[in-house]
Amino acid sequence: MPIGPRFRPGAVRRPFVDREEILATFDTALRTASGQPQVMVLTGIGGIGKSRLLTELRGRVEEEHPTALLDLQVPASRQPEHALAILRSQLGRKKIKFHRFDIAYAVLWQRLNPHLPISRLAFAEHSEILTEVLNDASGVPVFGTAAKLIEAGATKYRRRQWIRRDETLQVLDELTLEELFDAVGYLFSTDLREAVAGSAPYVVFVDAYEALFGGFGRGGNPAGADGWLRDLVGQLDSGLVVMAGREPPGWPQHDPEWAVRLHPVAVDDLPMGARHELLTASGVTDLAELRAIAASSAGVPFYLHLAVDAQTDGARLHHAVAPEALLERFLKHVDPYEVRLLELLSTPRVFDFEIFATVAEAFDLPGHPLAWESLTGYSFVQSAGDGVRLHQLMVQALRRRLTPAVTTSLHRIMRTLWDQRAERGSGRGASRVVALREAAWHRLHDDDLVAADLLDYVDRITTFGGKQGIDGVLADLREYLRAAPEDARTDAIVELVRYLEVEEALLRGDPERAEALAGPPSADLSAPVPARLAVAAANARRMLGRTESALSICREVWERGCGASRLQAGLWAADLDMCQGRFADAAVLAGELLDSCPADDHEFRGDVSRLLSLSYRFAFDFTESARHLDAAENHYRLADSVVGAANVRTNRAELLALVDPVAAIPAAGAAIEAQHELGALHECGKAYTALGIAHLMLDDLERADHALDAAVDVLDRAGYRSGRARAELFRAAAHARRGRLDDAGRSARWAVTELETVAVYPTLVVTAERLLELVGAPDPTVRAAASRARERIQLPTTRRAPSIGMDVVLGRLVGVDATGLHDQAGAAMSRSAGYYNYNVRVDTSYGPVNVRIPAPGADVMDLRIWPEFEVLRALAPFVSAAPRLRWNSTKPVFQVHDFVAGPVLDRIAPRGKPVPDYLIGDVINLFVELRRVPVEDLPELPPGWPSDGDSSCFASRLSDVTEAVYRRHRTNSARLFRDLGFPEDPFAAAVAGWSSLSERRFRLIHADVHRKNMIVTERGVVFIDWELALFGDPVYDLAAHVHKMAYQSDELSRLLAGWAEAEPEAAADGWRADLDTYLRHERVKSAVVDSLRYAKQVRQGCPAEQETALLNKLVTKLRAARTIWQLDPEVDPDEVLSVLRGS
Repeated sequence: MPIGPRFRPGAVRRPFVDREEILATFDTALRTASGQPQVMVLTGIGGIGKSRLLTELRGRVEEEHPTALLDLQVPASRQPEHALAILRSQLGRKKIKFHRFDIAYAVLWQRLNPHLPISRLAFAEHSEILTEVLNDASGVPVFGTAAKLIEAGATKYRRRQWIRRDETLQVLDELTLEELFDAVGYLFSTDLREAVAGSAPYVVFVDAYEALFGGFGRGGNPAGADGWLRDLVGQLDSGLVVMAGREPPGWPQHDPEWAVRLHPVAVDDLPMGARHELLTASGVTDLAELRAIAASSAGVPFYLHLAVDAQTDGARLHHAVAPEALLERFLKHVDPYEVRLLELLSTPRVFDFEIFATVAEAFDLPGHPLAWESLTGYSFVQSAGDGVRLHQLMVQALRRRLTPAVTTSLHRIMRTLWDQRAERGSGRGASRVVALREAAWHRLHDDDLVAADLLDYVDRITTFGGKQGIDGVLADLREYLRAAPEDARTDAIVELVRYLEVEEALLRGDPERAEALAGPPSADLSAPVPARLAVAAANARRMLGRTESALSICREVWERGCGASRLQAGLWAADLDMCQGRFADAAVLAGELLDSCPADDHEFRGDVSRLLSLSYRFAFDFTESARHLDAAENHYRLADSVVGAANVRTNRAELLALVDPVAAIPAAGAAIEAQHELGALHECGKAYTALGIAHLMLDDLERADHALDAAVDVLDRAGYRSGRARAELFRAAAHARRGRLDDAGRSARWAVTELETVAVYPTLVVTAERLLELVGAPDPTVRAAASRARERIQLPTTRRAPSIGMDVVLGRLVGVDATGLHDQAGAAMSRSAGYYNYNVRVDTSYGPVNVRIPAPGADVMDLRIWPEFEVLRALAPFVSAAPRLRWNSTKPVFQVHDFVAGPVLDRIAPRGKPVPDYLIGDVINLFVELRRVPVEDLPELPPGWPSDGDSSCFASRLSDVTEAVYRRHRTNSARLFRDLGFPEDPFAAAVAGWSSLSERRFRLIHADVHRKNMIVTERGVVFIDWELALFGDPVYDLAAHVHKMAYQSDELSRLLAGWAEAEPEAAADGWRADLDTYLRHERVKSAVVDSLRYAKQVRQGCPAEQETALLNKLVTKLRAARTIWQLDPEVDPDEVLSVLRGS
């Protein structure tokens, strides 16, 4: 504390600022004061301005109300006889008469001062009755004082007969000293009450109540030291008492009624605006200096006054205030042993009874509950959650009183205690965060500080506290670095601060800042902090969409790092594998992670289980996803992980939104609340997205829009691009539900572009394509992206892209009842049937569709290698003249295609009639478009499929199927084949030319283009029925078409010439010969297959017209086959009909 005068001119005329609420409370209390004792108790720390406030309050009312001030800082004022005299003198100046009190007080005074004449009584000359008595009386004896005074007073004041009759005055001489004190107080209140009756109430101010030591019995002082004041105030029922002290009186312990009569009002720190006002009024003009003083003062006026006083010394103001000066003010009236305890308790930032007792025991000081109650009764001991803390302005000064050895010992004691609390804080995340943060703070101030130890605390705090936990530790580290000398600021600690700043930015949703803070990864990834910083940098890049870069960093740390950092990097690498659709790789790495981490590390095992749950969910395997999510939840429960539990809530809501939307709504609400508490914006955004999906599934479009809008807003603020893209994708579904298909397309395109840009979630790209297909609004940009995405998808069990779960979800999202469509189609009376499928038109809100249901019991007589829906998806971006797939279901088996309006070619141009002029051009264009379908976009080929270009092997696969059909039916249909003139080996001549086929690049081929598979529309011919599509020789596609069409000769010539011109690569040398070779097989195949089919139809019974048509077609087919068999081509139609009928 600087040496200099304690008093400065003008110091008593400080500006008064703020306290408006207290002034208003005082005004209200004064207006309602009457009939019962009312005490307004102003409490606050020393230096907070209580005395100045009393002066201000008294100045506001002393013109209209009698007032008196009792300042207990004056030692004499603490004695009841002096206190009463002071109050009587001040109130007497307001013309209040105290006749009876004056007589009684004179008796008391004479009893206490028998060696002094009553004329020495301080207020005797101001007392009308005592003045008259002293003027007339020759003397007042020590004994019989009351009788003498009463007699003298009554003689002079005959009109005051009441003096003679006053019972209290009559017995004063008979009272003991204690009883006389009570009588004096009683008469003081009685005279005061009668004097103010019918006029303005009085106000009695009592300052520095703590000088009486309250009611806690500190330091051996009598607990009843304030009893006389309590009794006096209890009788002041005609006005208001305003008492100021550092702590409220403990009078309710004496009488519970005091709890009603005492009205505590806290005098708190000045707000920042009031601090500025006071400093400005005191002459502080430099803005920077003003702000520095205001911040350093903690709102304590005494600090501000000291700073202003120091201005006259020319010092920088906020450096001129010595903490010791404040500490002296704070510790006034505090006993020495309590001061020592306070010095020790200044080391922990917060403390409670356990800490108090631990410290007291360690340093052999009183630590019993009564000592605790006494210590915590001081106003500078303030509440802090479940504990208390010392006022910040006294902490540093107290700490400076401790030796380094004691300080180090205290930090180690505190760290051990807080560690123990963290261990026993099971199930209470918030309490563990507090315990771990305090333990870390004490570890930070230990002599043998190691950054890795702090990182361990950071990990545990993050587990239980999320953003708030990181914020707290980061603030502690920053404060430490600001205060620490240069030699204590190790690179590891500085790097740890940078790591936490990166994590803070990520949790706040600011990946740009996180990446800038992280910088490039360190060359040394073996140390814990640099490795962790590198992983955080990777996370920032992941959120910014630079997925490949993030994955590279994670893999590097996984390969070169060690310990927890390596495991964390491996987890992120697996997560990125999952995000990029490499679900199998993610599962393998997850297994390695589980093998590498300790069995009791439930936090990390929960992270791995949650990762697997996400993998299966994005693969649309919801059962497996739920199983792993349950496992994650159990691990987090065992780890008491607040963050893990909150993330499970989010993932649970996301999963339920897809499978149980009703349950998803409260689950999403719980997730939003949990993530909001943690400050995890990106997780909040995901939970809002889940809420939107759930409402969308339930057809509550308005709530869905609100939730998705909230998701978009939060995810934008978080800078979480992939999450934002997901929300926009489901917005596309909402647009589709409202019939806004253009908006749906725009949202889906934007989402897909974002997902491709950040290189994540290929299954969602495929989902976008399927969504638009389902509502009949396919988009070429989305379709192309989906084609690329399928190549990146690697599911845990198969290479196939997800379909079943996705279709179910999408149907519910856009309001398509797939089961209902199937049921409507099954009940429809009008059906268009092919050999393998029924095709039924069903009207929907998105327009008519074609529901395609397999015909039960159809005998497979053709080569089939792929499901038709996979073919349609593969060719959709490249073939314009094919129906668009909207839906595929495997249970029950059916497809939904766009309904193609128009007649089939067979109706307008059956066999024998010329085809429309445009048809041949459309057919050639189909073959050209098929050439453009990339091989890599096609479904997976069956094992052993011929190599690209191996036409002979391909042809053999064709004939193998046909021969198998023949062999399968040869026994049961032997008579049919014999009577129709089939040779023993009908395929010998057909397959003889296989070896001569030229090599030719394969492509997607339809293999079944005929008059009943072509629909004539206003925009051209649409080619349907792709179930027999193959990967093979394009000349075969041409041959199958030529065979089944039965073109007229000029039409065939135009077709072949046009095809050869449009397909120069396929129409290389030898193509005409190969065409003939394939035609021989097709003609024999037709003879075999159609003989079986037609015989079955005829024998089952069919109309005569249909029977005749079947007969004519089969006769034509038999004549073509007999030419190949080198038999007479002529057959008798009547004999063929007889054979078909089985006659």
